[in-house]
Formats: sequence, structure tokens, C-alpha cells
Amino acid sequence: MRLFLAIPLAEEVRRALAAAVDRAHADEIPHWGDPIANWVRAENLHVTLKFLGEVAEADVERLVASLSAVRSPEQIELYTHGLELFPPRGPVRVIAAALNGDIDRLIQLHREIERVCNELGTPPDRRPFRPHVTLGRVRRGIHINRQTVETLDGLSHIPRVNFTVSEFVLMQSLLTPAGSIYTPIARFPLPKK
Repeated sequence: MRLFLAIPLAEEVRRALAAAVDRAHADEIPHWGDPIANWVRAENLHVTLKFLGEVAEADVERLVASLSAVRSPEQIELYTHGLELFPPRGPVRVIAAALNGDIDRLIQLHREIERVCNELGTPPDRRPFRPHVTLGRVRRGIHINRQTVETLDGLSHIPRVNFTVSEFVLMQSLLTPAGSIYTPIARFPLPKK
């Protein structure tokens, strides 16, 4: 099973970000003739905490038990905060909505998840954790700079939407020709304030 850990987004957050993506998609065609990015569908918008990759079905129960023991902080208050592009330099590969708010508490949750996963044999990510919501991935073979992406309608003004993180979720990702299908495997609530 292809698995990852994520923070699901409330319907109003997904709706606001999906509207920005729709405007960007409509704006890209007149400029380039073809889509520059594979845009994420509204139902798939989330904050990735850790990509686990392929996990044997026999190991999922142990993984869930270990994640249930994560020492998680209280619920986390976040908000979308403008556009973020990855990597930091060079051609853009990932178009995302940046996050702000109680980032320290979110980083604390991420560290605890990394600790538990490391104990299970999944090494920590090499790159520092940058919380964001991926909106699109630039298509292979397209080299596009930051200024071009920033001019797309919808991306120039990512709406600010406040939301509360009340859980993280173990998700299965099934790759299909029509796009990824995400299915929750287990939910892990954060303590209420």
C-alpha cells in the first residue's frame, strides 16, 4: 500500500483553494495554449506531514498502533498565507499555498511523527519540513519561472482562510490514469484545547 500522513482540510478551505486553482487553470491556457501544471483536485487538497511510500499490508496494523501513541500537541490554528513555490531557486516544480499560524506546534507534531516513523524503520525526511498545501505540480518538460506563475489569476491572491487542525490521518494513495485517489486508513485526533 502506498501511504502518507496528512492533515485533512475543512470543506471551506478546500473550496477557497480550489477556486484559486480553477482561476489559475483558466488563465494558463490563453497564455501558453496548454496546461503548465497538473492541478490538484479539490477533494485531494491536504497538508502532507510525511510520505511513507510502499508499506506492506501486514505492517499497517503496527504502524497504526505506533501512530496512536504519538505525543501530539493540542489542536493547531493555521491559515493559508499566500503563494509558495518549490524549489526555492530555479525552475518551479511545485505550486502551493503557504501556511501560517501556530507553525511551532505543527512542527512539534511533525517531529513526533518523524520520531515514531524512524523507530519503525522509516528514515526522517532529508529536507526541512515546510508546511504547505500543494495546488499543482508543473508538468515534465516545462520550465517556468516564479514571476510567470505569480501572474496567473488566482495564484496572485491566494485567499486567507483560517482553520483548526483537529486530527492527522494515515492515507492510502492509489495512482490511477485519472489521478490519485486518497482513502483514509486511520484517524488520529489531537487533544482539544
